[in-house]
Amino acid sequence: MDFIIHLPVKGFESVFAAPPANEPAPAFLRFEAGKAALKLQRFHHGQEYIYLIGDCILPYSASAASTAALLAGVRDRGAIHELKGFFYLLFLNFGEKRLEVHSSFLNILPVYYRQTDEGLTVSSSLRLVATHEGRQPKASEEYVVEKLLFHYAFLNHTPFEGVDLLPSCHYLRLDGAGLSFPRPVELSDYYLAKPQPW
Repeated sequence: MDFIIHLPVKGFESVFAAPPANEPAPAFLRFEAGKAALKLQRFHHGQEYIYLIGDCILPYSASAASTAALLAGVRDRGAIHELKGFFYLLFLNFGEKRLEVHSSFLNILPVYYRQTDEGLTVSSSLRLVATHEGRQPKASEEYVVEKLLFHYAFLNHTPFEGVDLLPSCHYLRLDGAGLSFPRPVELSDYYLAKPQPW
């Protein structure tokens, strides 16, 4: 299962509305067949819709309501990284007009995004982001140079120009303040309370 979200960055609030009762997702969010191992679960918590895609290890006996409360509580504490498994978490709060896209610890499952004047496209699939506009994407020269020199892409580039990779240990947030990439966890926090900077 893959997902793709497309929203205008400026004035996104006008199209950021909860789906009708008979629809599983709002118009700006689409799910497509893709990574077969990633299963979709939907939860509702207050004014928030939560989409869990993947293999997050949750309590077996928990009801949908208690699972939604657990996921919302973990997010509110900034502790998504404490959940086990490989997954994506999409939080859509229609009351506060806020979208958050999280990936499990270290962003092992990649989140790709493209920001243009027309809007923001976010997806779990590089192909979906690159082909969303219906034209052939241009190859990224920075990515090619990094891969040729180091056999690794250091700067969150992708093979396509204008499509970026969400940095490790970050998540994507779109709200009234605009687009941001908060970092809820620092790897150094696992070693020392106050590490000496290099």
